[in-house]
Parts: sequence; C-alpha cells; structure tokens
Amino acid sequence: MRCYKKIHLYRAIFTLLLLSSVLRFDAFFNGAHRYIPYRVTIITLFFYIIYSSLKNESILKSNLKEWLAYSIAICMISLSWLLSFESFLAFTNNILSFLYIIGGTYLFIAALKRCDPIFVLNLRVIFLLLSCFIFTLECFIRFKYPELGLDPGMDGKIISQRMADGVSTDNFFYFKYGSIMFFDSNYIGLNLLPLVILTLSHHKYRRIFLVWLVLLVLFSLSRSAWVGLLFIFTLWWINRPGDFGRFLKGISLIAIPFAIILVYEIVKNDPSFLTKIAIFNSLELITEVSYFELFFGFGLVEGPFIYSPNENAYAHALLPLLLGQVGIVGTFIYFFTWIFMCKRFGFPVFLAFITLNLCGISLADPWEVIYFYVPIYASFVRQYSYLQGGR
Repeated sequence: MRCYKKIHLYRAIFTLLLLSSVLRFDAFFNGAHRYIPYRVTIITLFFYIIYSSLKNESILKSNLKEWLAYSIAICMISLSWLLSFESFLAFTNNILSFLYIIGGTYLFIAALKRCDPIFVLNLRVIFLLLSCFIFTLECFIRFKYPELGLDPGMDGKIISQRMADGVSTDNFFYFKYGSIMFFDSNYIGLNLLPLVILTLSHHKYRRIFLVWLVLLVLFSLSRSAWVGLLFIFTLWWINRPGDFGRFLKGISLIAIPFAIILVYEIVKNDPSFLTKIAIFNSLELITEVSYFELFFGFGLVEGPFIYSPNENAYAHALLPLLLGQVGIVGTFIYFFTWIFMCKRFGFPVFLAFITLNLCGISLADPWEVIYFYVPIYASFVRQYSYLQGGR
C-alpha cells in the first residue's frame, strides 16, 4: 500500500508541474510573467521538501552532487546581487525565480522517473489535447478580441477601427501584442515548438496533433517560430528516416523556398530585424559595466534592460538577456546545463536547445519551464515508444 501511495504522489507532482507549464494568462494578472506556473512550482517544491523531511525520504537525493554545485553557483551570484538590490524582497524574488527553474526541473525529472511508462505515454495525449485547446483559445481571442490582451494605454477606438480591416501591414503588430497569455505572440510560437517535439516523439495521434500545432505556429505570426518549426522538421527527418521521415522531408522541401523568401524580406526591409541588430550592437556596453556586474549580472529584473539600444527597451534576444541578468558566470552555467541535459536525455532535448538558440537570435525567454519540462518529457516518451515497438 505504501508503494502504491508513493507512485500516486509522484504521478501527481509530475502531472501538476507539466500541466502548469502551459497555464500562462499574463493579461489577467497585470502582466505578471509565469504567474500560475511559478506559484505552482514553488508551492509544490516546498510542500515536497517538507513531506520528504518528515518521511525521511527524498527523490532528489540521487542528484545531490548536482544540487550542491548549482547551490554554490547560485550563492555566488546571489551574494553579488545582495550588494546591489535596493531591498531584501527584490533579492528574495530573484532567488525564488532561480529556485523555480532549477528546483522545479529537478523535481520534475525525479518524479517523471518514478512514473510507469503506460502513465507517461497516456498523459502525453491528455497534455497535448489540453495545450492545443488553450493555444487555440488564445489564437481565437487574439484575432477576434485582441483588445483583451493589448496595453490598456492604447486608444480603444483606434484598436477597434483597425481590427475591423483584418490583418494588414498597418495593424499586424496589434494582433501580435493582443495575446492574453504573453506580451508578444512570438512567445506563443516559441512555446508551441516544444509541443511539436513531444508530438513527434510518439506515433499515437501524431499527425492529428502535428497539423493542429503547425496551424497554431503559423497563426502565432512569429517568423522566428516558423523558421524554428522548419528546423525541427528537417533535423527530425535526418535523424528518423522511414515513412514518417519522408513525410517530414516533403514538408521541409515545400517550406524551404518560402523560408528563403521570408528571410530575404526580413533582411531587406523589416524594422524588427534592424532592432535585433541594434540589440546585439548594444553588447558593446559590456565595456562600460564593472567587472562585478560583468561576471554576475544585474539580476532578473534590471538585467534585461542593460544591453539594449534604449534604457527603457527590453533586450529580448537570448544572449543579451542572459549577460544582463546573470553575467558571464551565469551564462556559462546556463549553457553548460543545457549541454549536460542534451548528453543525458538525448535527441529531443538537443533539438530543443538548438531551436531555442536559433529563435533566441530574435526573441526568447531563457527561464520558461516549458523549454525544459516538455523536451525532457519527450525524451522519456521516445524511449518508452521504442521499448513498445513504436515509431
């Protein structure tokens, strides 16, 4: 009976963390990022730590050395921030943000390992169905009622008038910024890409979910996500020859000419492309910060605005974000962690890492748990699929 309860405890932890990763409705929480998944992860983690201490058991003990290494690194960065933060509350919020990523990911992996393969495979369908439904709802609201997600400071009459004309170059960005889940629909596209990897990892309902997700990526209006999607299909086809590999090959060959045209148009006359160049040019400011800030960053709140062409503008590319937030030391730890996970969990995580960096040239949030949870989950699904003779 005791073993039975343990299994269900781990199932509950795994399911809770996984499902919370897609529950992003920032517009309803005054723009607070990761409001639901952040709180679910922190509460689950602390409750589990209390539970395991009372029961004198912990599924995190197997990763004790890794926990210790990350704890030392966090302490180094955190102590440097403590000297620069205006309040202890701001310092604590930054520490909890790290705990949200590191502690949540370790707990997710540990719980996933203790779930039986049948449960893991069955949950995949439920999770994909829920995710597709949520993102479809977001897409409908963003195109039908974009004012729900737009900045309240915008003129409502102007918004309504421009919405009535449909998508055009004049109001294109209104549809991008009208998301109820994220500030920018580019994040919609990036959050859909790990779901594509999970869909490819098992044959059950694969083509149905794949068509659904491809349409959602297209309607995200994120050009970097479109390129990332093509990249995922191409690498998966190279890695998995066969009937389904030929299907992906056909999609890739059809899409490549359009991708070339898209890249040409972006380079030729896209203002956002010029903005990205300006963001990377702002890395020259690295010579103007102190060595302390260079190595340890400015924290998760102020960091995104440091290496930016405008002091009030968010440097949304991956590398400038990391250097501003956690410095050279934190950036090295971040990429080392990804390389370690690629080696440990295999192709789906490697594919997610490469895609994140590719799309991160344009825009990416390095701390989205869905980038970590879902590719790791896809690795387990792929492994169990092979064991069951799946494709």
